[in-house]
Order: sequence, then C-alpha cells, then structure tokens
Amino acid sequence: MFVFSYFTDIHSNMKKMLLFFVLYIVFDGVFGESVSVVEGDSVTLHTNLTEIEKNDVLEWRFGAEGVRIAQINRGANKSFIYDEALNQRFRGRLKLDNQTGDLTIRNIRTEHSGPYEATSGHTLNKIFNVSALPVDPVKSVSVMLGDSVTLNTDLTEIQRDDVIQWRFEHQLPPVAEINKKNRNISKYGGPDERFKHRLQLDYWSGSLTIRNIRTEHSGFYEVDISTGSSNHTIHKSFNVTVSGEMRTESVMKRDSVTLQTGLTEIQTDDEIMWMFGDTILAGIYKNQSSLAQQFYTYDGDDERFRDRLQLNNQTGSLTITKCKTSDSGLYELQINSNRHLRFTVTVSVPCLSSGKIAGIVIGVVLLVFAAVGFCYHHKIPILVHQIMAKTNTDTVTPLSLIKGEDVTLNTNAELQTDDQILWMFGNSPIAEIKRGDNFIYDVPDGRFKKRLMLDKKTGSLTITNTTTKHAGDYELKIRRSGKTSSKRFIVSVFDEVKLVMEGESVTLSTDTRLQTDDVILWMFGDKDTVIAETKGGTEVTTTHHGPDERFRDRLKLDDQTGSLTITNTTTTDSGEYKLQNNRSGETSFKLFSVSVSDPTALGSMPEERHLLQPGDCRQRSISNENYS
Repeated sequence: MFVFSYFTDIHSNMKKMLLFFVLYIVFDGVFGESVSVVEGDSVTLHTNLTEIEKNDVLEWRFGAEGVRIAQINRGANKSFIYDEALNQRFRGRLKLDNQTGDLTIRNIRTEHSGPYEATSGHTLNKIFNVSALPVDPVKSVSVMLGDSVTLNTDLTEIQRDDVIQWRFEHQLPPVAEINKKNRNISKYGGPDERFKHRLQLDYWSGSLTIRNIRTEHSGFYEVDISTGSSNHTIHKSFNVTVSGEMRTESVMKRDSVTLQTGLTEIQTDDEIMWMFGDTILAGIYKNQSSLAQQFYTYDGDDERFRDRLQLNNQTGSLTITKCKTSDSGLYELQINSNRHLRFTVTVSVPCLSSGKIAGIVIGVVLLVFAAVGFCYHHKIPILVHQIMAKTNTDTVTPLSLIKGEDVTLNTNAELQTDDQILWMFGNSPIAEIKRGDNFIYDVPDGRFKKRLMLDKKTGSLTITNTTTKHAGDYELKIRRSGKTSSKRFIVSVFDEVKLVMEGESVTLSTDTRLQTDDVILWMFGDKDTVIAETKGGTEVTTTHHGPDERFRDRLKLDDQTGSLTITNTTTTDSGEYKLQNNRSGETSFKLFSVSVSDPTALGSMPEERHLLQPGDCRQRSISNENYS
C-alpha cells in the first residue's frame, strides 16, 4: 500500500512538472517579445547573438504552422531566404545578418503580422510577436494664406518617454521634435529657413502649429509618435494646401491707401466683397437680369471707417481715406467664390529720430528718478522698457535687471483645478504645474539650480540671484479646458548700468588687469558689432567706428586693463555693450547698459511717475493681463 502511494505521488508530481513545462513553452510562445511597426517601414528582429557558433544551424519560422522562411548553415557557410514560402509573401523583403542571424523585414505589410521564431542547435529559442500597424490615411488640410493651421496628433497627453518628430516632404532632420524623456523641444527653420519663427509645438499633445502660413509651406507633413512604454510608433500624415494671395500696403497716418482688385472691369454676375477681420466693409454685385450694378459700403462694427471708404464701381478696388493707426490689419477680398486676395495694411505714424526718442525717454526717466530717490539708480533700464512697452501691442514683455536681483514673472491668474502651467526657457521646459503638483527642472548646464520657485496658486515663476546666464526668452503656457494661452518675457541681466549726460565721458571697466594670453573684445548693440579689441601683453589696442561710424575718434581702450572709455557721448551711444574676455581658453562676458540723455529734450510726464514707487530694491516683478 505504501509503495503504491509512493509511486502515485511521483506520477502526480511528474504530471505537474510536465504541465508546467508545456504551459511555459505555450505561454512563452504566445507572450514572446512584442514588436509593433508602422506599415511600410522596416523592422529588425535581434537574436542577441554576437556570432553564430561553428557548425550551428539557425532557422527563422513564421506563423502558427511554423513555416520556414530563412536559414543560416554555419557548417556549410551558406544562408537561405525562402521567397517561395507562403505564396511568396516575403519575396524581396527579408534580409539576414550572416554573423548574428538577425532578421530584417523590409517594407512590412499587415499580412506579415504574426509570430516569428528563431531556433538553433545551441538552445537558441526566441519568439517575436510582430504587429504591422496600418498607416493612417493622409489628412487633407486647406488653409488661407496668412492664417495659422494646427496639425493635431490627437493625443491628450504625451507620456514620459515619448518622442514626437515632425517632418516636411520626407526631409531630414525633422522640422520640430519633442523628446519628453530629455524634456527637450526643438524647432528648426528647415534647410532653406522657410519655417523660421513660424512653428509652435504643444508640449502636452505634440500638435504642430504653423503661423502666418505661406504658399511655400504647402506640402506633405508627417509625424512619428514613438511611445517608449510600448515600443511602437504611430504615424500620421497631412497634405497641406495653402490658397489665396497676400499683398502688403504701407501708408502714413492721415494719407489714403487703395487696395487694388487687379480687375479692369467687373463682369456680369460678378460678386465682390471686402472684409476687415470678420466685418463686411463693402461689396458690389452686377446683376445680369436688371443690367444694374449694386454696391454698398459700411462703417464697420465700431464705425471706425465712417465716411472714409470709397469703392470703385468699375474695378471693385477699395480706397481708405484719412488713415488711422486703428486701420492697420488684415483686409480680405473675395471675388465670387473662387478667388481670394488678402492685404496686410500698416498705418505708420511719422516719428522722431532714434536719438531724440532716446533723449526724451531718458529725460523722463531722470525726472522720475530724481523724484523717488537714489535707491532706484539701478532700476532705470526697467523703467525704460516699461515706458516703451506701453505703446507696444506685441505679447512679448521685456524686463531688465541688475545681476544678483530676484525677478518674478507673474501670470496674474488664479489657477483652477485642472489648469496646467508650463514655463519654457528657450526650447527647454524649466517648471511645470500638473495635476496640482509642482515640478522644477534645470537645463543641461545647471544655470537654474536652486534658483527657481513656482507659486502653486498662480503659477508665477521667481528666479532668484540672477546672473547674465539667466538672460533670454521665457515663455509661459497655460492650458485650461483644452485651450492653451501663452505669453513671452524677454529678460536682460546687466552687470552694470551707466547713466550719463550728453557730451560727458563714460568708462566701462573690466575690473581686472590683462594677462599675457587675454584677448579682449568690446561689442555694441543687438548685432554684437565689434568696436574695440586688444590682446594682453602687446600694448596694442584697436578701435573701430561702429555702426554708421557713430564712434569715430571717440573710443579709448586701456592697454593695461582693457577698460573702454567713450568720450563726448551722444544719445546714439545709448544701448547694450558686451565685454568678451578669452583667458586660457575660457571665455567670460560682462554686460553694460548705457543711457545717454539730452538735457535739451527733458520734459515732464507726470502720468508715468507711478511706474516707480519707493519700496524694496531687491526684487522686481513683471506681470501681464489676466488669462481667461
């Protein structure tokens, strides 16, 4: 009895072990390595061998029946591709690596989806479950010249390891890319710079917006969405067609401008309509039955064009008289339903010379400065930017600081529960609020380490103890109810600010003595025009005349320190000066802001006094209008 029980237990255990191995083989076959690939692309299945062993035979089989499709016989030193298998399903598509046995399937189709098994006499047994994903049909997108268009990925949110790449006309490199793992956003102008300053990428969805589109942007766009979590790529294609014509017209305030249709005479049954934004301004309809011509003009929704529109009843051209700056904008002409023309009209105001403007602005600054005390001497560039910004309708807001100051970029928004906040510096995300949690990032060179603070209630960003490395372009994105609003802040950080009256001299100091291998360059303006240079130990200095020769015979360079002196200053000397010092292969910079005022241009602008009030000199914040 005992013996029978013993053998019964052995038999039961052997059945369990056999069942385990069968299940292991079955499940290993079913749940082998999953590989997804877009139809039309290529995929390589790796054996993970460095080299097939001597006298070994490696085989690749496909499908539930295990049909042999490729073989390497190392002993015979031969490899075989079985094109005739499965009614030549793989003809011309398979490639074998004779060293490792890796199998490449080129130009894959959905019929090539299924299990692939690699086996050899040396216990190699690998299974790949390959899925060939159908390519999305090409989506046709039509857009009017000058408009913006968004090509949507249809993603609600990019995941942590996702990579998004946008290409135009199959060109490399891509015109735009998001690498979420590296927290990097890249936008390129394309090989011919046709996309320069026109592309915008949504950090959350990866959708691409092309702004102020032109006819040269018509063509084939494709996006590859590589998901790091599931090892497959989603592919979408768009065919963008840009239609219409765009013309530009410039006119001085109080003058007249005529927007030409290009027609010599309106034909029977022609219909012409002029629009400004969404407002109909004028129209003509030539009726065949009555042989009459009807034409009309409107004043606009706010009556801004009252008694100032004239319509030519022969050509349909529109004339705007006594132009105002509020007339600037986009005008659209529709001729019947098959032709569109657009006109960008800019109405300019006769302005003073740049020197006089600089003198007036600096004069106002000095008056306000005297009223509030010397505590604010290093805030003058901020005030200049704020005064100039009051007449600037752009969404870019400038801010100037002195090195070491703190600055807060305010959203002026009270965040709602589902709001998402993203702060960008250049192409790099540096701070984010997502699902109520704050995330602070850094850029590769570590310039923001322990310097960023994010307000959880408003999303405002504070940068502490600023240096010249923190100067640059900051962009705020607020996503609310599926809509994204954005604002830009351009921050300038100066080492020193110099205020001087016209005719006086000003010295920009290096605060050092030159060493033998020092190379000093002084640059002026936003184009970094070199105006002076010297090399340590040579006692030879070189000065240049600068843009439009404004510095002729007025620059002196100290051959011992490299400091620069500007004599007999004029208002045109106002601006940004950059010192570059290359010492022992390392380059350092120092930035100066120089403001030269003209005593004869001083005036009073009491309404601007509120811009500078007594208070804490350590921090400066800048805000924008509320978001909705």
